[in-house]
Amino acid sequence: MTTPIAHALHSVEQFIQLWKGQSTIQPEQFISESITFSSSYRGAVTSRENLISFLKQDFISHDYVDIQLSNVVKKSSGSASKISGYFYAQAFKDQEVSFGGMLIFTLQNEYIQDIKIQLNWVDGNKALLSHWILPLDRLWKPNDPMTTISSEFDSIWQKDWMSNEDAETQIAESWYRYAWALDLADTSLHIENFTENATTDLPPMGIQKGKRNIISTLKAFRMPWPSIQHYGEPLHIEIDPSHQSAYMIIGRIIPNQSTDKDGQKIYAAHYQIELQYDDDTQWKIHDMKYISGWVRQG
Repeated sequence: MTTPIAHALHSVEQFIQLWKGQSTIQPEQFISESITFSSSYRGAVTSRENLISFLKQDFISHDYVDIQLSNVVKKSSGSASKISGYFYAQAFKDQEVSFGGMLIFTLQNEYIQDIKIQLNWVDGNKALLSHWILPLDRLWKPNDPMTTISSEFDSIWQKDWMSNEDAETQIAESWYRYAWALDLADTSLHIENFTENATTDLPPMGIQKGKRNIISTLKAFRMPWPSIQHYGEPLHIEIDPSHQSAYMIIGRIIPNQSTDKDGQKIYAAHYQIELQYDDDTQWKIHDMKYISGWVRQG
C-alpha cells in the first residue's frame, strides 16, 4: 500500500521533471489548480496555469538541464504533507552554468499546494541566467530583497509534523536538520540538534565541547557568509541493539563533482557522527568529526 507521504514525494519528483521540461505526466495529476509559488530568482505566481507558463521560461533557451535533490526531509499531518530539501543543477547552452538552493513543498494528498524556492548560489556563465534575479555575493545591505524562505517561519521543523520514517531515515534527518540550521542561519534549530555534552571537530573551528560552545561557534562561523550550503547523504548507518545510540557516515556532496568519469558517486569529504536517542524521541548528534579527502560509498 502506497502511503500519503510516498504520493507526496512522487509529486515533488514530478515537479522537478516539469521544471526541467521533461515531465511525462500531466500537471493536473500532481499540482493544485490554486497553487501558490514563490521564488527568489523570478518572483511569485499563483494558479497552476500561470505556474506552468512561468516554468517554461526558466530554461527556454537551454539545450540541457539537470536538477538533483539532496537533504530531503518528509513530514505529514493527516492528509497534509511537507517536504523540504536542497537542489543543485546544471544548465547548458554552448557553455555551462551551475546553481543551487533550498526548496519547500506543501501538499494536500498528492497535490502540491505551495512551493518556495530560494536560489542560494550560482557558478559558471551567469549570462545563461540573465532573466533571473541572482543571489547577491556579498553581505546584506539596506533595501536588499527579502529571502523567499525564512527558516524560523517556514522550515519543516517549525510545526509538529509527524514522521513515520524508519530509524535510519530519522538518523539521517538529524544531519539534514544540522545542515539546514547552519545554511539558513537558524540557530534556534541547533538547540535540538545536539546532546548537552556533545563534541565536534569541524574545520576551521576545531574541537568544540558542549552544546553551548558548539552552537555559539557555529553561529559566529556562519555570520560572515552571504551564502553557504552543505549537501550530503548517508553512506553508512549502524544502530546499536539498545536503540539508544547510533553511528552514521555522511558523504559531503560537491555539485558538479559528485560523480567520477564512470558515473559512480564520489564525495569530497565525510562526517563521522555518533548519535544518541533522546527521551523526547529524537536522535541527537553527540559527536561529529569532519574528515577531508575524496571517498566512495562502500
